[in-house]
Amino acid sequence: MTIVRHSLVAAAFVGCATLSAPAFAAMTWGFQQPGVCSQNAGNANNYGNSWACGGGNPALTVSGYSSNGAGSTFVSAFTDDNGGSGFGVKSSSEGLNATSPQHAMDNNGSTDVLLLSFTSSVILRQLQLGWWSTDSDVTLLRYTGSTSPLANSDLTGLTTAQLLSNGWSLVGNYGTLDTTMSNVNAGSASSSWWLLSAYNSTLAGSTASANGRNLSAGDDYVKVLAVVADAVTPPPVGRVPEPASLALAGLALAGVVAARRRTAGGNAALPRLAAA
Repeated sequence: MTIVRHSLVAAAFVGCATLSAPAFAAMTWGFQQPGVCSQNAGNANNYGNSWACGGGNPALTVSGYSSNGAGSTFVSAFTDDNGGSGFGVKSSSEGLNATSPQHAMDNNGSTDVLLLSFTSSVILRQLQLGWWSTDSDVTLLRYTGSTSPLANSDLTGLTTAQLLSNGWSLVGNYGTLDTTMSNVNAGSASSSWWLLSAYNSTLAGSTASANGRNLSAGDDYVKVLAVVADAVTPPPVGRVPEPASLALAGLALAGVVAARRRTAGGNAALPRLAAA
């Protein structure tokens, strides 16, 4: 009986350790049209618009911003799926009807960024361009602040330098990407909010090269077709969460003590057999 009792207690504590670890599920969000992403009706076809991509868990919202000129602050931009080759960003200086290559997310005269807002934390693993012109250097950041970056406002009113002092952290720079899936975020960092930017030396920490390729600003034009991420999820439904597992462990220990008391009491009450 001793072996069985110890096994029961050990199993309870093993359950605690197992259930406390998050699970990961790889998911792909493709931005090609039609039918994958839908433009939210609130400000459709204008600056400040956004797109809902996927109804799963987590869901993703994509929006665009642009800083018009060196040292200027970010303002809402128009996120466009022009041509079905992924999302580009059109600044107010470029106009809603901007054509190639200004219809892309670019760093020519301003820095364009795409904000990826997930409903829960993810580990961004890969990204794919659907189109690029001249050059295709990209900077990736994640939000590490204690509150949502959209809790009181969005990115508007911040300069590129101020992003880095307002909760945004550099994840990496990636040079001369093409239209195949490219690995990013080698450190497996996680966040609910991510920024993809045409290469910007301020955001990038003035890095001159990445993955063996030179980086340059002012000539990068890219459209983002898809991202792949691991969704950081809680324990599966039906599994007991950690506090309840600890309670079960306590009950198991109490059961062992009670069983021992009953055994001891029962042995004392048994009559002794008469000698033959």
